[in-house]
Amino acid sequence: MSIIEFKGKPVEKLIEVISSGIGVLYTPRKIRTEARAEAERNLTLAKARAEEMLIMNDAENELASRAGQRIIHQELSRQKNIEDIADKVLEYLGDSTSETPLEKDWKDRFFTKAQDVSNEELQEIWAKILAEELTSPGSTRLKTLDVLSNLSKIEASYFNTACSLVLEDGILIELKLDELGNRYYGMSYGQILVLVEAGLIHQGSLSMTYHFIEFLNSCMLRFGKMAILCKIGNGNHLQLSHLSFTNAGVELMHALKPEKNEQHINEIVESLKNKGVETRVSASNALTPFI
Repeated sequence: MSIIEFKGKPVEKLIEVISSGIGVLYTPRKIRTEARAEAERNLTLAKARAEEMLIMNDAENELASRAGQRIIHQELSRQKNIEDIADKVLEYLGDSTSETPLEKDWKDRFFTKAQDVSNEELQEIWAKILAEELTSPGSTRLKTLDVLSNLSKIEASYFNTACSLVLEDGILIELKLDELGNRYYGMSYGQILVLVEAGLIHQGSLSMTYHFIEFLNSCMLRFGKMAILCKIGNGNHLQLSHLSFTNAGVELMHALKPEKNEQHINEIVESLKNKGVETRVSASNALTPFI
């Protein structure tokens, strides 16, 4: 509160005289009025400041309350996501799991990423990854978890399609050129580009050499539980253009264990025949030499 100064010798003298006469400090009416006005102004200001503080405190309390509600809602949602995934893991566990404990860094990364996955189809993927890791620790790298955490539902759908067409070594064979001159691998090039951007397929066509296996008298392409035996005259190797899954793509493929598109074998066989390759298809567990 500011102090009103009594300026001037006359006023000071007056106050001195009056005060000594009445035994108490005397303040002239004008000064009392000014002091009262100043006090009222200060009181009004103080009240305004107090009200401002109350409003600010109320606002902060309300903000804190909303923030608390948001955090509770978020954590409840995350807890539900984790428990939903955990429930799904039971469907994919075998009769036994590894006695090797999961690495703390892997476990922490898994739940940090998985807690925000609410889509049921994506939760299935996370459940399969955890089941695979419990059975064979080290199957899925931390980098693969990072790639998986960024997958959308549509990307996961495209990847599932790619997994149904790919050879066991993560190879998508180039079957032909389409009507526009684009390389065709069994799915649209637009879908492939999406998977390239998602970090699941390497960009650009490569060349893969499959070598002659003496006891089979042919080269072999593994496709799920089936094998395609290939011969090129007297040649001892088979060279094919292809796209390749990234390490993350291969790890996810092995963990997801997708069903193979058996009709795709016919496309592969037809493509090989057009390249002058003799083929024979048989079960992988019942192989006999190509005669």
